[in-house]
Amino acid sequence: MKTRKDFMNYGIYIDHKRSFIIALNNVIHEESIDGNTDKNANDKKRIHVRSNDNIKNFCRSIIAKLEKAHRILIFGPAESKYHLQKEIKDSKVMHHISEELLVTDKMEKEEALWFVKKIIPYQ
Repeated sequence: MKTRKDFMNYGIYIDHKRSFIIALNNVIHEESIDGNTDKNANDKKRIHVRSNDNIKNFCRSIIAKLEKAHRILIFGPAESKYHLQKEIKDSKVMHHISEELLVTDKMEKEEALWFVKKIIPYQ
């Protein structure tokens, strides 16, 4: 059984190409989505389905790195944050998570780290 001390608070900056996972004052991971689409595809629906699969897989790879999460702040400029929020809610292992969603401008790692330090209190 996990005690409260085992849990961590995270800030996750996400846009359509990358994410920064921030635990307290350390950037612990950055991951990118392959933004390329099938250049020979004429069917927009097929491209849309592929894009949805990419974002779903991207969100799942982020969730896999959050096994000790207690509270998550999800922020960024793109729709991706809503996809991540949905995947967290649909995840069976993340049922205990308290998540908050904020819309922000595009940020670099240092800006995202500062933002998380400002918003999430230290334990």
